[in-house]
Amino acid sequence: MAKEQFNPQYKPNKEEPELTRAEKKAQQREIKAAQKEQARIDKEKQTKKAEKTKKEKKSLGKRLKETGSELKKVTWPTFGKTAKQTGVVIAVVVFFTLVLLGFDGLLGTIYHLLTGGKGVF
Repeated sequence: MAKEQFNPQYKPNKEEPELTRAEKKAQQREIKAAQKEQARIDKEKQTKKAEKTKKEKKSLGKRLKETGSELKKVTWPTFGKTAKQTGVVIAVVVFFTLVLLGFDGLLGTIYHLLTGGKGVF
């Protein structure tokens, strides 16, 4: 690409050879081809975006109907299984609460022994 396209104040260096007419035309063709390709890509993006918005614009009734049909496909756990899993979660939370309280108490005791019983605050 031509440097003068990006910087209008660009002055070619004396060491740089001057481009021939054919080379300049070839450069211009490359620039036009790149612009056409970018325009095609932009158009594809806009088309995809438009299709996406069309898909999202479903009516509320249709969405509720689809949601209901999906909920019918779900295999729901039994009450007993749910109660057991809830019990496991509560037991794990209680266990780790006790472990953290134990570490806190141990570290607090060590701190008080090292500082001679002075408080943090």
